[in-house]
Amino acid sequence: PPPPTEEELAEMRRKQEEEELAKKKKGKKGKGAAKAKAPAKKAKGKGRKGEDEDETPKQPPLARFWVPPIQDGVAQYCRVWQDRDESWNVGQKHDPELVRELLRPQVEEEIRLQVDEALRVELENLKLAVERAKANVSKKKKKGKGKKGKKGKRGKKGGKGKGKKKKDL
Repeated sequence: PPPPTEEELAEMRRKQEEEELAKKKKGKKGKGAAKAKAPAKKAKGKGRKGEDEDETPKQPPLARFWVPPIQDGVAQYCRVWQDRDESWNVGQKHDPELVRELLRPQVEEEIRLQVDEALRVELENLKLAVERAKANVSKKKKKGKGKKGKKGKRGKKGGKGKGKKKKDL
């Protein structure tokens, strides 16, 4: 979660002061309880004005610049290194599994793009093949049955040796 803003921090401090005063009230009885109420009213009045510099130190204004990177670093450590056993890696060489985890998304993206392009080309080829097949079918249907051509000379005898049997066998 993001770090709390200055207003949220001031509100949390006010609540803590009220809780501490409530604890003190329970511990004291009689006249002490009346005296404990008066400082509580003063603290509330100061808190409402936004002038609580005297009671609690404010967070330095530069903290908003250096706290988030530290939190990100801690989160990364917890995510990557906390559960990893590095006792075998005395020489502090690279971890091949860690490299694979880092590069796998990039490689998968490149491969996905290449496969998508190849599938697009194949799909275009298939569409063209289907269109050609439809065009060929429609041309054959349009031609219909026309005149039959001559099948050749059947009735003529004594050709060039076709059909003669050899008797030498």
